[in-house]
Amino acid sequence: MGWEISAEDVAQLSPYLTAHISRFGLYATDVLRLRPDDFDLPEIDFTTLTEAA
Repeated sequence: MGWEISAEDVAQLSPYLTAHISRFGLYATDVLRLRPDDFDLPEIDFTTLTEAA
């Protein structure tokens, strides 16, 4: 009585793979100490933005 379900059948239902995820693995965090370069932005006139608000 009932259906017989194999591991292959279940694999078809959930294609989300987790083998590449290292939940408690090693992660490189030494790049967090590096300060990013400043943006080279042109001068912005904010007076027109204030008037529009």
